[in-house]
Amino acid sequence: MEQPQQPPLYGNDAPQQDYRNPQFPLPNAGAILTLGIISIVGCCCYGIVGLVCGIIALVMAKTAEQTYSANPIGYTESSYSNVKTGKTCAWIGIILSILYIIINIVVLIIYGAAALSDPQFFMNQFS
Repeated sequence: MEQPQQPPLYGNDAPQQDYRNPQFPLPNAGAILTLGIISIVGCCCYGIVGLVCGIIALVMAKTAEQTYSANPIGYTESSYSNVKTGKTCAWIGIILSILYIIINIVVLIIYGAAALSDPQFFMNQFS
């Protein structure tokens, strides 16, 4: 036999929110997530923008995680999830930015060495 569905609870029968322990979002959780995403996208700007945004996001995430661990009941789980996601994005952005910077340095060294070995060839190419 099927159980009859209960109607939604209204009025005094509805579950009450606990006003003694309100939960707030972690400070800067949205900013951490935004900076983490910008660090991934910003790695294409010669790696500098991604590196700076990623480092800022990691520092802010560390502070937010310490705040959450001091009082996990006082903060929402979704804001903590945003902090963790932003931290992961920041690490990815930092790694991509460092790789992009290394690639740019290697390309600059290769073209610089080629230009120094035969400067007349490069002067004729770009004149």
